[in-house]
Amino acid sequence: MISLRSVTRVDDGRTRLKETTLEVHPASVTTIVGPNGAGKSTLLSVMAGELDPTEGEVWIADRPLTDYVPMELARTRALMAQNTQTTFAFRVRDIVSWGRYCWRSTPQALSDDERIDHALTDQGIIGLADRPVTQLSGGERARTHLARVLAQDSSIVFLDEADADLDLAGRAHLDEVILGLRDAGRTVVVVSHDLARAVQVSDFILAVQSGDVFRHGPTREVLTVETVSEVFGVSRQVAERSL
Repeated sequence: MISLRSVTRVDDGRTRLKETTLEVHPASVTTIVGPNGAGKSTLLSVMAGELDPTEGEVWIADRPLTDYVPMELARTRALMAQNTQTTFAFRVRDIVSWGRYCWRSTPQALSDDERIDHALTDQGIIGLADRPVTQLSGGERARTHLARVLAQDSSIVFLDEADADLDLAGRAHLDEVILGLRDAGRTVVVVSHDLARAVQVSDFILAVQSGDVFRHGPTREVLTVETVSEVFGVSRQVAERSL
């Protein structure tokens, strides 16, 4: 369970996230949607512990995030941030192996190689394992960082626009990965602009507008023509086409 308790986030005097109280159900897929600048990435980053709330608390598994040491938090949740640029020529396998760092000096470290190979294979990039990441296409880089997240083997996965550089086949595979994580009992929180895909893979929707959670609930109840029209500021006709 992820729980936000009267959480706000203010940066340089600008309120990025208004006072928010909500719970994310375990073993589910929750997609955060909203227009550009609405606060989607801020909300996800606060949930993941990448950004500290200005006020309020975030709890995971009946404990506030402030009680977790970094390595313990990394074992609990994995994050694929929106900007995953890698300027140095690290090998693909090296980047995926970073996901296993939090398991050092634990019994789980014995399965590092197996987890890494499985993540590379799952993302269809095992043949690129020794290639420098700087030589990859945008889609291949996205798959590399997704493989890193999968190798981390955490119970919660945060994905911030992980589909941005993927083609149609890549997005379809990403949806399979997300649903597979949920079916394995993991909790997945996603930021996406693709409402039609969100309808297909999400159990719950968080609709965000101007730093405020406009609606939160089961997908079919939230992603209505009326809600999409109001949140995104578009006509009913455009909202219907987006769904």
